[in-house]
Amino acid sequence: MKSSNRIRHIINMCKYNETIIDVGCDHGYISIGLLNSNKCSRCYAVDINKDPINIAMNNIKKYNLDTKIRCILSDGFNWFDSLENTSAVIAGMGGSTIASIINRNINKIKYMNYILIQPNAYSKDIRKYLYDKQFHVEKEDVIYSKGIYYEYILILPKQQENLDKEYINFLVCFDYDMPLCIFNNAEGKYNDFIKYKINKYKGVLFHLRKNKLSNTIKYETFSRRIEILGRFLL
Repeated sequence: MKSSNRIRHIINMCKYNETIIDVGCDHGYISIGLLNSNKCSRCYAVDINKDPINIAMNNIKKYNLDTKIRCILSDGFNWFDSLENTSAVIAGMGGSTIASIINRNINKIKYMNYILIQPNAYSKDIRKYLYDKQFHVEKEDVIYSKGIYYEYILILPKQQENLDKEYINFLVCFDYDMPLCIFNNAEGKYNDFIKYKINKYKGVLFHLRKNKLSNTIKYETFSRRIEILGRFLL
């Protein structure tokens, strides 16, 4: 099965778990990839809309995986009575939507082994939620695919997060809009992503200057962010 770099990286970051739930399964490619990569023994492909579920079912049958992948029409985890010792992927939706899915089932989610999160937008919303709720973030990563930077967050719901003050200050300074993985910028792995963010912040400063906006606090905030990010470049 041909898949995008975005989907391949989701599958690569997943650890083996007997049961994995693919929330927002769309066309079922993540579920199929998880089975074909031996990342699970069975999978639930879940979506809130009928059309993606129907397409996923057809794709799953093409790969003869309909005995191992069950398609479920559900809003997030609502269909499941228990999530104990399962894992999940929640990908391809906004950060606030993902936060809402987790929050509605938070009492069940705390028994899960892991959740791999890949927001397509507003990653800061899900990042802020996770750290506010003290979920343990095991790993973050960023990849570039087809002109877009995708962020990945792997959480272990059974554990609680206790961040050092340095990391807390960093997250707050950037309004949770930067992943902590840039602290491990070995061999310049995240250089391009950091430069991309710096250019975005420079664009904000340019807009403020061009329009002669006298928002001193905003100007200082984005200038400070540019300065801090520059320290991580190798």
